[in-house]
Amino acid sequence: MITGIRNLVEADPFVPFTIHLADGTQLRVPTADDIALTPSGACIMVFTEDARWDIDPEAMIKRVTVDQMPAPVDPAQGEEKAEGSPTKRKTD
Repeated sequence: MITGIRNLVEADPFVPFTIHLADGTQLRVPTADDIALTPSGACIMVFTEDARWDIDPEAMIKRVTVDQMPAPVDPAQGEEKAEGSPTKRKTD
């Protein structure tokens, strides 16, 4: 579990995710700045607007869900494009 969370935190680009605790609490992690992991992974700290949560990942985390990534934007068109669709290019 800790390796997966560490991979999410270090991902580029970062994709927000939610940590679901065993007691039903859901902690959304909107940016990489909102979470810290000890080097050993024995403790995870999640920072919310009104609190800091110290989490023992082995005992407290039930699951982690990842938000959907937004569709890629074609900078030339300024529009979203479907995943896997070719980019339109001007030809002379």
